[in-house]
Amino acid sequence: MPQTVVIKVQSISDIITNSSSEVFCTITGKDVEAIYQLLSPFFPGEDSEMEPTLSLEEDNSVLVWMPYGFDGVTTFYRAGLKAFLDQTIGENNYSIDYEF
Repeated sequence: MPQTVVIKVQSISDIITNSSSEVFCTITGKDVEAIYQLLSPFFPGEDSEMEPTLSLEEDNSVLVWMPYGFDGVTTFYRAGLKAFLDQTIGENNYSIDYEF
């Protein structure tokens, strides 16, 4: 009987573009620019394939990118982002949508 092999793939677009990072979360809120400025020191990376990075999007959102394989520390990042934003922005002034 043949064995089944499971290969973890991020998405078809990542295969086509040979990307090895993915969106960890999208943050929206009343003052996205302020959120971006507050988080920038914690995500100074420029290469999302090597380290967590941050980007301010034209659709008035902030994206946090994680290198592929960082899923083992996502609980830490989730708790840290929430605690920091609750304390600085206020829990009713932003929303985080996690991608994975």
